[in-house]
Amino acid sequence: MITIMKKKIAKSLNDLGLISLKKKDYSAAIQNLSESLKIKKSLSNPALERSTVTNLGLMHYQIGEYQTSLEYYQYAYELIREIGNNRVTDGQLIHLYSYFATAYAKSGDLRQSEYYLELLQQGLSSIVGETAKMLRTVNLIDALIDLENYELAERILSRLIGSDILINQNKAYIYYQYALVNFNIGNLNQSFSYANQSLDQATEHNTQQYGIELFKLLSDIESARGNPMQADGWNLKYHQLKLDELEERSKRDFLNIKHELNIESVRSKLAEEQLRVIALEKQRQSYLFYFLLVLSA
Repeated sequence: MITIMKKKIAKSLNDLGLISLKKKDYSAAIQNLSESLKIKKSLSNPALERSTVTNLGLMHYQIGEYQTSLEYYQYAYELIREIGNNRVTDGQLIHLYSYFATAYAKSGDLRQSEYYLELLQQGLSSIVGETAKMLRTVNLIDALIDLENYELAERILSRLIGSDILINQNKAYIYYQYALVNFNIGNLNQSFSYANQSLDQATEHNTQQYGIELFKLLSDIESARGNPMQADGWNLKYHQLKLDELEERSKRDFLNIKHELNIESVRSKLAEEQLRVIALEKQRQSYLFYFLLVLSA
């Protein structure tokens, strides 16, 4: 019971640390993450420690303490190896390799950065199943974009797009990510090119879920390139899709409310039926009482 409680407290502290990290409240982040790690160490469970150790590495990376972040990444690497070799730890290693590559690049050691990028690419290549490879890649790049680590995301995507790892996949979202990353590092022509390739892939594979954000990105790109009319055209499409999405959501919400009201109506009828049955039972017992009373007279 105490162990379960400790795990919950450690997880809550780790989550609070991540929230503080996203808010760039680094003093709160390091306090919560350090307390979480202290509790996890007391449980002697490497699988529990790994996530908090990695998050401490990310925290030190964000405040520019790259050597310290590398020490935490190395600690996390040793924990993963201690856990054992399986599909879960393989996925964790892929993300960890990206963090190593980033920190080494920022610290000026490009040779080591390239080494970990090569390991990352090998890790992605070894994943069984094209869909699994795509999902792992998308999740990795999304994580780097969330961290605003656009330079590393660009380096990884440029390697992957030029390889045969994702050759048979619908690359609409990967191209969208590449366009977004290039936009954020100022490569407008590259961003425009891949945004259009993303649109082509989405059309070819009838993929609509990325369209809204893609049209917004195309509007931003054209605006930055000094093409206000084209920017307005994409912005109009963006808002049209946004309105369609809101309308669809409203319909779903209405149906959900209607369904809930129907359920409530059924519950109300069941309650009424139960009350009627209770009333009948009371009446039956009353009749039985008077019947027995008459018999005993």
